[in-house]
Order: sequence, then C-alpha cells, then structure tokens
Amino acid sequence: MPLIRALAPSDEAALIDVCTRTADAGSDGTGILHDDALWADLFALPYARRHPDLAWVVETDDGHVTGYILATDDTDAFEQWFRDEWWPSRTSRYARSGERQQELLRYGDGRGPGNEKQAVEYPAHLHIDLLPVVQGGGVGRRLIATLLDELRRRGVRGVHLGVDPQNVGAAAFYERLGFERLPSPEGSVRYGIRIAPVDDERQAQATAGRTDAASLLIHTDQARVFDALTREDALLAWLPPRGMHGRFERFDMREGGSFRLVLTYDDASAAPGKSTDDSDVSETRISALVAGERVVHEVEFESDDPALRGTMRMEWSLRRADGGTIVEIVARNVPSGIRARDHAEGLTSSLSNLAAYLEP
Repeated sequence: MPLIRALAPSDEAALIDVCTRTADAGSDGTGILHDDALWADLFALPYARRHPDLAWVVETDDGHVTGYILATDDTDAFEQWFRDEWWPSRTSRYARSGERQQELLRYGDGRGPGNEKQAVEYPAHLHIDLLPVVQGGGVGRRLIATLLDELRRRGVRGVHLGVDPQNVGAAAFYERLGFERLPSPEGSVRYGIRIAPVDDERQAQATAGRTDAASLLIHTDQARVFDALTREDALLAWLPPRGMHGRFERFDMREGGSFRLVLTYDDASAAPGKSTDDSDVSETRISALVAGERVVHEVEFESDDPALRGTMRMEWSLRRADGGTIVEIVARNVPSGIRARDHAEGLTSSLSNLAAYLEP
C-alpha cells in the first residue's frame, strides 16, 4: 500500500515532476510550455517552501514519490508572501513567449491578497496531484483526510480549491468527499468544504454514522460495468456476498425508482440476518443514475435493531483508467450495527465478485 508521509526537503524534484505530469487538467503537461518548470513554480514549490508543515507526499513501495497534497492555512497571508517575495524571485526566469506560458505568467503577476473571495469563509486552500499509478485506490481520500485533520487541529474553519473545468474526474472526486461548488471566476471551478471544530466533528460523526469506502480496477469498459450495476439478472449474479444468495421482490432501476432485495445466508448459524434469522432485507431508492458514470442508492434495512436503522447512502462511481475502469464504492451514514471490519470485507467482496463476473 502506498505510504503517506511528511514532505522532506529532498522531495522537491519529485514535486516538480508530479506537478508537471498532472498539470494539463490532470494530464501530462510536459512540453506544453516553453519551460516546464513554470508549472511547479506556480502550483507546487511555493507551498512546499512556505508551508512544509502542511505538505505530505505519497511514496510507493519502490521509494518513488507519486503524489502530494500541499496547502496553506491562510490564503491572504500566503498570497501576499507569493506576491512580495516568491514571485519576484522567479518571474524573470521565464520568457514571455507562447500563448499558454504567457497566460500562466499573467496569472502569477496578478496573484495577491484579497483576490480569492472564498478565503473569507474558507481561509485555507490546497493543491493535490496524483500520478495514474496511485489513482483510484483511496490515496486521494487519505491525503484530504490527513490535511483536514491538521487544519481542524489548528482551528481553521474551511478550505477551498480550484479545478480546471475540463478535469471532470477531479470535480466528481471532490463532490464525493463533500466539497460544495462555490461561485467561480471564468475558466475555473471553485470548491469548498467547512471544517467542523473537534467537538462538533465528534458529534457529527456520532449523529451521521461513519463512511466506508473501497475501490478496484476492473479490466473492462465503463459501459459494461454500468450495465452490471443496473441490470436485474446481473446484480443477482454478482452482488450477493460470499455465502449468500439473493432475489428481488421488486425492481425498478431508474432515477427515482426503487427495489426491494432479499439476501439469504446459505448457513445462518454463524451469521444471523439483520431482518430475519437467515436474511437481510433492504429497501433501496435510486437517488441518482448517470449513464456510464454513477449510481447512488439510499438503502434502509428492515430490522428491529435500532443500531441497524437509518438510511445508508451507497455511491458507485466509475472512472476510465489505463487497462479498464476504476469502480469506487463510498458508503455514507453506515449504521453502527454494521461492524466496520465486516463492512470493509463486504465491500471488497462485492467488488471482487463484480470483477469476476465481468472479466474474461
């Protein structure tokens, strides 16, 4: 599993590399500018120099840095430092040539305190970039959580970020994490998330339940995966966890539709059901259905146990990747009666079943 660790001074070359290779709306920006180093001088190195205490990198088993998250906890103070100290030491290095390079240089020239209106409510801002080798495995989620925990410890009340409108995958990722879209300038999309104080966060977690997630690269195209997530016979073939079989008492797969699923244990002696002695019965409403991309279920278990009541939100997201489709499940407001370890195993089992069903 990739390691998340604090930034070290020796990581700067890797930051430049990762920044450049993700600079073009998430794709490789190498060769787009007259001087590739400009990307990192705008979007990576100033954060590493000013706030090494808010910088973490992703290191794979072979020792390579393949991603990072960088941030400031005070946007206006950072932008003043950028304008007065950082940018004057860098700008003269770059030729004012090439349309894209000139555009970025003008952006650097115009940075300063007061420009980011979101900084009033969301004083921190961040940059996160991952190479494809570590995308889709939950690393981005872990990086965001690491940063939010530190900002919460410091009493920062919110963080914002900007996304290239062409980077729809990144936008979907932030929305899945609870970031909300903010008023945005032309050419960018702004997102923000409020950070509850420590006591409020504990209360929110106790009230809302926990979030569990899992993801897997499946070696087939998005259309086939989406079909398997939405077709009745396909769902019955792969969805039941190991040791269970299923049937639908009702099935209406459309946005706003619903289904009633009964999962029955082959042997309930070791794992009694949530609804009856041998079965789990759930009512599911389809709250979102985006062809080829996303399915969202609102799930309620039938049970007399208060710890199993409530509505659990299951978000299935599909994203194209080298070699196939990354499938991510995010379960929100998981009832406390479902043990985290059991649920993690169940999510992983479902993804493995789906892969076995679809892959040749």
